[in-house]
Amino acid sequence: MAVGGTLRRGWSEEATRRAREVLFGGAIAGTFAGGAMALFLIILGGWQGIGWLGVMRAIGGLFYGTEALGGGGPPAFWGLVVHFVVAVAFGVLFAAMIRRNADPLGSITAGLLFGIAIWAVMTWVVVRIADPTLAEVADRMSFGWLSAHIIYGVALGLASQLRGVAAGERPPRRR
Repeated sequence: MAVGGTLRRGWSEEATRRAREVLFGGAIAGTFAGGAMALFLIILGGWQGIGWLGVMRAIGGLFYGTEALGGGGPPAFWGLVVHFVVAVAFGVLFAAMIRRNADPLGSITAGLLFGIAIWAVMTWVVVRIADPTLAEVADRMSFGWLSAHIIYGVALGLASQLRGVAAGERPPRRR
C-alpha cells in the first residue's frame, strides 16, 4: 500500500470518494429531514396539548424515563440530540442505498417509503423496547406520528442530489 497514494488502509481512491459523498449527502439530508420532522412534531405537540417540547421530552425519556414529561430543559435537550443523531444515521444509510443523482421524483418516492419503513420499525419495535415514554406519546399522536415520518422520508429524498453535489456534479433537471 502506498502511503498518501491511491490506496490508504485498503481503500481505493474511488471507495474513499464514494464514502465521503455518501456521508456528506446523507448527513446533510438527514439533518434537513430531521429538522423538518422536529418542527412538525413541535407544532403538532403544541396543537395536541402535549406541549411544544413534549415530543422532544418524550424522546429524552430514553434517559429520564417518565419524569421526562414533567418538564424542564434537560430532557428536551437530550431528546433533540437523540432525534438528530438518529435522523443523521438514517440519512447516511439512505444515501448509501440510493443512486447518486437519481431521478428527483424517484428519490423522493424512495425516501417516502424509507420514512414509512422507519416509522414501522422504530414505532413497533425499537421505541417499545427502548423508550416506553415515547411509545405512549407516539400512541397518543397516532396519525401525526406517522405524518412526521412521512415528512422525514420525503425530505430525505434530497440525499441523492446531495450525493451528486458532493461528487461535484450538477443535479439533473426535469424537462
